[in-house]
Amino acid sequence: MNTNAILKKEGIEIKSQLTSLQISKIADIVSNKICHAFPEHNLNVTDVFSSLNNLTMYFAKMPEDSEAKYFSRKSCHLF
Repeated sequence: MNTNAILKKEGIEIKSQLTSLQISKIADIVSNKICHAFPEHNLNVTDVFSSLNNLTMYFAKMPEDSEAKYFSRKSCHLF
């Protein structure tokens, strides 16, 4: 099943792709919060930022009762 079919089945409609600047801002905020929330894991903020900053991210219309979802193309599963 292709990506669009999986998303449609879940009621998710892609509206637009985030810009590099938007992704960078999200990556900065999230990487800092993750590293501070889990100090016992000795995460490197720069590495976490780099990993997040290299993702493709989208704005999407989600069903009213849905929660945040992560889609992995490699596994074709929604988490």
